[in-house]
Amino acid sequence: MLIAGLALFLSCQGNEGVPQAIAESGPDAGAAAAGHALWVHTPLMKIYGDDTGDYATRVRWADQMDLGEAVATGEIRRMTDCLTGAEYYFIAVRRDTGAEGWAWATEVVPGGNLAVAVSENANLYRGPRAIQVTGAVLARKALVVYCPGTETDGFVRVRGFDSGRGALDPAGKYARRAALSMNRCDIQSAILLQTALALPEGEPQAALRREALLGSALRDHPDSAFFPDVFAAARPGAAVPSRASGTIAAAAAPAMVHVPDEDYYAFLEAFYSYGGLYGYW
Repeated sequence: MLIAGLALFLSCQGNEGVPQAIAESGPDAGAAAAGHALWVHTPLMKIYGDDTGDYATRVRWADQMDLGEAVATGEIRRMTDCLTGAEYYFIAVRRDTGAEGWAWATEVVPGGNLAVAVSENANLYRGPRAIQVTGAVLARKALVVYCPGTETDGFVRVRGFDSGRGALDPAGKYARRAALSMNRCDIQSAILLQTALALPEGEPQAALRREALLGSALRDHPDSAFFPDVFAAARPGAAVPSRASGTIAAAAAPAMVHVPDEDYYAFLEAFYSYGGLYGYW
């Protein structure tokens, strides 16, 4: 059985509010359901010391998972964070590498497919009807899990963070299908951008990572709805070119433009030159 629904983008303090019903309705031990990590640098925890089989079992940070990373999920149990001494619900996860551990149950959502909000402040609804609109919204670029089989009259059920109230909603909410994008280009661009923006300021290595992440988003996903956002983050203060009608497949760009030493600024200059020839910009 897939978990009824978990939240996205909650802080560690928010994990304390996971209802007991969610833990009891989770997969049985040993069962595995596909899921996704929905927090930038989602912590992967390991059991520290003895596993007592109850809430007294302690876990501590061991690694981190990427935003949007696909994982296999298992049981949910309440354990203690050895750093804070507080109890939280954790969900068993296994990465594609075979590494196993535990993640906060609010930061990994089993089941469904990834989508990203492309509308500004996309409204959330209690059900698939306009009259059921709530006071909560999804912010643009928010990553969510949606359930394809729930699409009704232009609405689809999503599970994630209710940014209007900041509250956990295990049952999920509905959003307008038009407010979301299921395109891989948009999803990956949003992931790269959010990961880059989450890096600390003033650290040389973080600056190099940020530049590489933004460069990858520009090179690999030029057709993304978030290209202007990525460009603005990569080139603060520079005018973002308006996009003309028509598109060029993102996969064609590397074949058209050779970029030595992965210099994405050189790529941008060359890309705009080619784009002008082909009427892209």
